[in-house]
Amino acid sequence: QADGARGAVAVSLRAVRCHPRCKDVARDASYVLRALLDLSLLPELEEALLRLLREEHVEELAERLLTDFAGAGEAALLEDAATVLVAMCGPPALLTVLAAAPAGTPTRGCAVKALFEFGRQHPQVLRPCREEVAICVRGMVAERPEDYSLSRNADLLVGLCAVL
Repeated sequence: QADGARGAVAVSLRAVRCHPRCKDVARDASYVLRALLDLSLLPELEEALLRLLREEHVEELAERLLTDFAGAGEAALLEDAATVLVAMCGPPALLTVLAAAPAGTPTRGCAVKALFEFGRQHPQVLRPCREEVAICVRGMVAERPEDYSLSRNADLLVGLCAVL
């Protein structure tokens, strides 16, 4: 399994590095990275995968995808990149990227949705920073209350934070 994961990471990263502006390549690479993280159920496999992803600086790639493809109309790409960043670096890293994202960009709504889904599956990761997350997300909604996608996803995330 580890060799298969290593190969999938290598191919995905090679493709996105060769075609850094191609949204289809970026979308597929972020999907593969998220799928690998979702599949790493065994603690020893998860540690090995996280170590490999860190060696390859995948967290930097996830941040770049969230920024470079903010207006590309690729919600799945943004959600997957946000999930990868949260899985590798925790919610505060994603909040930093979101704070720098212009109000009204799809990045915010998609990333908040991804953070809600990740937090629902991994409450132990969200629990220590739930107050910071709720404050940040409420602030984003206040900046752009007419952004329905952001508001809807923020309500879910803030509600989850309240019960953790």
